[in-house]
Amino acid sequence: MALCQPCLAERDYVSGRRIWIWQEDQIGEAVENGEVVFSFRIITGLEFSKFRTREGDFRIYMKVVNYVNRDGVAMPFAMFFDGGRALHGWSWDEPFPDDEESPWLASHGCVSSDKPGDLYDWAPNGTPVHVRGERTGYY
Repeated sequence: MALCQPCLAERDYVSGRRIWIWQEDQIGEAVENGEVVFSFRIITGLEFSKFRTREGDFRIYMKVVNYVNRDGVAMPFAMFFDGGRALHGWSWDEPFPDDEESPWLASHGCVSSDKPGDLYDWAPNGTPVHVRGERTGYY
């Protein structure tokens, strides 16, 4: 999916390592000095839901490889950036949903990624995370 020109312009003018989350396109980017190092598919929370993924500028403040939340749900390669919200893998046991299935799924405010290990290795604590747009739902 192509990103909008204002989004590209915003991404291009920042230095260092950053993670950009484009909710409308359900795409994330690992960007270093304005260049995309790699892109990844994501699943975020729905707009107007109590579980929406908040738009804003954050930083990774804690990383846990084998995190399990209080409901017993595994969040592999969790990188917390907004309170209890984290960038993390879909599951240890299940593959990331394919393009036909993923539009019908939503998170509880976290950002699930199809490349959590790559992100975990690439982004140290303190890495900025920029979440843009809202995810409209299919429900």
